Amino acid sequence: FTTLHAIDDSIVTVPSPQGISKNCDGGRLEFQFVPAGSLPRRNVINDLHARTPADCARKCHETKGCTTAGFIPTPSAQIANGVCLLISDDEVCISREDAVPQHASVTAFVISCIRCTRCSYTLSHMTLISSTAKFQHISTVKTIGECAKVCNDKKCNFAQYDATTNTCALSMEASRESGCHKVEPSLSVKGAYPFRLECVQCRE
Repeated sequence: FTTLHAIDDSIVTVPSPQGISKNCDGGRLEFQFVPAGSLPRRNVINDLHARTPADCARKCHETKGCTTAGFIPTPSAQIANGVCLLISDDEVCISREDAVPQHASVTAFVISCIRCTRCSYTLSHMTLISSTAKFQHISTVKTIGECAKVCNDKKCNFAQYDATTNTCALSMEASRESGCHKVEPSLSVKGAYPFRLECVQCRE
């Protein structure tokens, strides 16, 4: 059994912002991830260091000619660092509901179908403090981006997104944690644990 405290202790945090591109008019990037062996060609135009998959997606999006990217995590317990391969192959898009703003993996994967969204926000694991927060509204959503939009529309202070139940819980109360998180972990948005959205801003 893994406690929230144990999860907090294992978090590897990295400097923000993650996945917020200068080309997105303040919005955050979303992307789809597929196994590294699922695409036949690899026309690599450059390789760079990236702190997280979202950072890798941003570097591809801001590089002329880059359509997809490959993220190779460092061979260690720290999955928040890796090599970002900028690729000029044709992009592969599945369903928009499969798009994520961040990801975490111990194996290499391909980042594809990189798109701008209307909202920006910071992601973090739920902590012991935030797990006891009271939520005034709960909505059913399909994606974490949709949760951010609901939070923005209702002017929530922060939101909790749970991919296992497709729920977005909104808190209107002032956070007991000190303001917006300044760092963001490399995390699997579609994992088994809920995540906290803070500093949510959406453009009209």
